[in-house]
Amino acid sequence: METVEDFLKYLNEWGIHIALIIAGAVGAFVRMGKEDQLTFWQKTVVILSGGAVANYITPLVFHFVNITEDLQFGTAFLIGFWGQQSAKWILFKFKEKYGENKK
Repeated sequence: METVEDFLKYLNEWGIHIALIIAGAVGAFVRMGKEDQLTFWQKTVVILSGGAVANYITPLVFHFVNITEDLQFGTAFLIGFWGQQSAKWILFKFKEKYGENKK
């Protein structure tokens, strides 16, 4: 891989779209607002999962809903925005089940 463009093409072959991940992570970050309930690492996981959700769900939405490609980054932002809630919910369920206070 000689250039950044070659590297991005390589990532695209593996289904990793950096722009969609960034748009989804920003959406998750915006949705998070002021979350006092989460630790720094939990917030990091939630933001990264928002990016991952956007990376893999946005192409599915495009395929099934037949949205034009010029809306892909806005769609990825919204999917990351909404996907953040599901990641947060999963973290809380794990905390309930395996938390420090459980015996």
